[in-house]
Amino acid sequence: MIHLLPTIAKVAERVMLGWIAVEIELGPTQFGSQRQKGCHDMMATLYEFLEYYKGHERGLMSMDIEGGFDKIDTGLLCQLMAVRGCGLTMCRWVARWASRRSVKFQFNGRLSREYYINQGIPQGSPLSPFLFGIYVADILSPCLLCSPSVASVVLCNNPTLVEISGATGNKIRT
Repeated sequence: MIHLLPTIAKVAERVMLGWIAVEIELGPTQFGSQRQKGCHDMMATLYEFLEYYKGHERGLMSMDIEGGFDKIDTGLLCQLMAVRGCGLTMCRWVARWASRRSVKFQFNGRLSREYYINQGIPQGSPLSPFLFGIYVADILSPCLLCSPSVASVVLCNNPTLVEISGATGNKIRT
């Protein structure tokens, strides 16, 4: 669900994004929703990666997490933020921001009653893509711990892109 937010809300969320981005580093292989990191940087990293691992078995996997923003568990998001070094005040703010939302629908000139949303984060907020990046940043970590043949992983969440490279002769499982 895409949310149309008041301008003042977007300004406040952009300020919070600046503060959260100072506290949390998503890592060198996250490109979506980060200041001065875009698709061209992701493509350059991907090219360098492919050149560096010439002669190795390589694979490329692209994912689209359907309804990703709407399905985020905000409790888990706050835990992931804390693990990445975000302060308790910021984590609490995000939890309140994500859980105290309501929407109304308008169709054919008629306005619905107010519905309260306690799941996910709003798609349309300047803060949401960065929070989604935090949520999916470690999506492959359990696989990597169990796969010593994996040499490198590249992630990009806008569009979501995951690349995994293994040593020569090893099969890549995606």
